[in-house]
Amino acid sequence: MVIISGSNSFLASKLIPHLRNNFQVYAFDDEQGSINDYNFMLEMFSTVKPKYFINLKEKTDIIDSEFDRETCYNINSLSLKIISNLCKKNNVKLIQLSSGYVYSDKTEKMLTEDDDISAEFVYADSKLYSEKIIAESGVNALVLRAGDRFFENGTFLKKIIDHILHDKEITIPENCIISPVSANQLCSFIEFAVAKNLNGIYNCSCVDFISVFDFAAHFIDYYNSINKIKLNPEIKKIDSKQYLFPVDIPQFNKLSVEKAKKSGFNPEVDIFNSMEDYIKSGNA
Repeated sequence: MVIISGSNSFLASKLIPHLRNNFQVYAFDDEQGSINDYNFMLEMFSTVKPKYFINLKEKTDIIDSEFDRETCYNINSLSLKIISNLCKKNNVKLIQLSSGYVYSDKTEKMLTEDDDISAEFVYADSKLYSEKIIAESGVNALVLRAGDRFFENGTFLKKIIDHILHDKEITIPENCIISPVSANQLCSFIEFAVAKNLNGIYNCSCVDFISVFDFAAHFIDYYNSINKIKLNPEIKKIDSKQYLFPVDIPQFNKLSVEKAKKSGFNPEVDIFNSMEDYIKSGNA
């Protein structure tokens, strides 16, 4: 039995059908109860008796998190005190979604799981804090430091996509390098990690990296080709230091997936196949 929190997220909508091929799945969101409600969580663990708890409940809007810090930390961090405690007591494997933003952006090299970590803004710090809570609890856990997601509301790339779809002009920081990750990639790695009983911290992204500018240009091309229309926003490059954005997005966030590959997993090589699937799903 697998419990999945955050069942109304785009990622959960993709993961649940995958897992139901091999597991019974109990998925819930705030309509059923809160991950911050100890009594609700205790009763659910007692009733469902899971073997795995996959925590996909999170506050993903990076800008809103700056202004609503209490909610961000409650959802992304403090809830892990309850979840970790119950998972440890009930011998349940915890799978937690973290972020590649926990790494320092002071280097242009590929970032491995052993590299320095820091937090330059609230969302990143909330994810880093959740990792610390998990580590201190001693629970059996797998933490996925995900690359830039373009499918969940509020993420940096999703905000770029929303600007592309609604604005005639968009400004993008020059030489901002990212490692995108698709919902399909995350689902595949979670399935693989469960099957192989992986523990610890793993980066999860596509094999390669790309500039935000090139990502935006490719998205426009794919969107126009699939929908037979002509989006043609003007994309302007600006120096990263002069880019006016409420959050200091790391200029270099190139995630190494060598650890995942050594475990036997085959990460995506071409992120654009997943981009095409996402556009065809009608969510863009």
